Formats: sequence, C-alpha cells, structure tokens
Amino acid sequence: MSSLRLQTKADFQALMHTLLDPLKPFYSAGGARLRLGAAGASYNRTAIEVEAFSRPLWALGPFWAGGGRDAALEAIYRNGFAHGADPKAAEYWGTLGDPVLRRSLQRLCGQTRPRPCSPIP
Repeated sequence: MSSLRLQTKADFQALMHTLLDPLKPFYSAGGARLRLGAAGASYNRTAIEVEAFSRPLWALGPFWAGGGRDAALEAIYRNGFAHGADPKAAEYWGTLGDPVLRRSLQRLCGQTRPRPCSPIP
C-alpha cells in the first residue's frame, strides 16, 4: 500500500476494496456478524462480532452515498441489518438496554443503509 495514491474518489474506493474485500468470507451466514478470530477485548463473542460487523460501515456509508456499488457487500449488509435487528433471528444483536457497544452500533447503522434502499422483507 506504500505506492497507493489517495487523491481521487477512485483512489479511496480502491483502498476501501483493498481493506474490505478480504473480509467477505468471514461474515456469518445471516450477514449480521463478522467473525475475525478468537482474540478480543473483554467483551463476549457476540459483542466482538457485532462490533466487527459495524466497523466497515465507516467506509461503506460514504462509498454508497457517493454512488459506489458492490453487490456482494450490499447483500451482506442488507441481510445483516435484517437478521441483526430481528429479535427472532439467531443473529439478533440485542436490545438497546444491552451494553454501550450495541448502542453505538445502532447509531451507526441508523446512518448507513446499503443502496438501493428498498424495504427489508
């Protein structure tokens, strides 16, 4: 990455893909969690995986808002939002009364939606 130029929108999009594309195989079946390994802070596994799911949204939000398209990531996050917000789903994130970690995720998810913004079934 030392030769990477960050001067244009395309440069930033290329960097985003360089960083996020390798994560695609590590999303859970429902897309609501990102499983990167066994090491982590003192949070439980669910909190770690939900936090990992949320971090790419800091790049994906501007990417989608700027007209970027990635069908695989759109599908992962559309499914992830649906499963993570559904109390009946196995990958449910939890309620607002759960730890601060989940509250911060919910704020971020409220500001970021995969395009096209069609209703979640």
